[in-house]
Amino acid sequence: MKHVAIAGGLGVAIVLAGAPAFGHDKKFETQLLETRACVDCNLAGVDLAGKDLQGVKLAGANLVGANFENANLTGADLTGVKLNGASLKKANFSKVMLKDGDLAGADLSYAIFAGANLHDADLSGTDSVHVDYSNADMVKVDLAGADVSFAKFGGADLTNAILDGADFEGTNFEGAKGFMP
Repeated sequence: MKHVAIAGGLGVAIVLAGAPAFGHDKKFETQLLETRACVDCNLAGVDLAGKDLQGVKLAGANLVGANFENANLTGADLTGVKLNGASLKKANFSKVMLKDGDLAGADLSYAIFAGANLHDADLSGTDSVHVDYSNADMVKVDLAGADVSFAKFGGADLTNAILDGADFEGTNFEGAKGFMP
């Protein structure tokens, strides 16, 4: 039960108990785990570390601040998701559909995005150290200000990618398309 107090004539409601102001509704987490789909759901802050989520459908979901560390999302549909500030460390996103996804500021270190569709995705300011982007569709991807040190881009298509201020120390572009280091 929620308790609401009104602050002295200002009409400002303060929630004293009940659902947290930031976070997801547990019913959406249960729905995802039971049905393998939760399109346009609010799963902000959800902890799915280490889960096997191969082929899940999460298009349009709010996953801001979520934890997917060591999770397997191979072949998942994450079209248009919001993953700002999320932890995707050591997660497997091979062959995932992440077109138009917003991952700005996320931690992608040591993750695998081999064969992923990242067309028009925002990866600006990400920690992408040692990430495997082999054969990924990265057309128009935004990597501005990202740390992509020691990442692998073999066979990736970086046509019209935004790379301003990105750190490419030790990065392997052998066989990458649309980019001249």
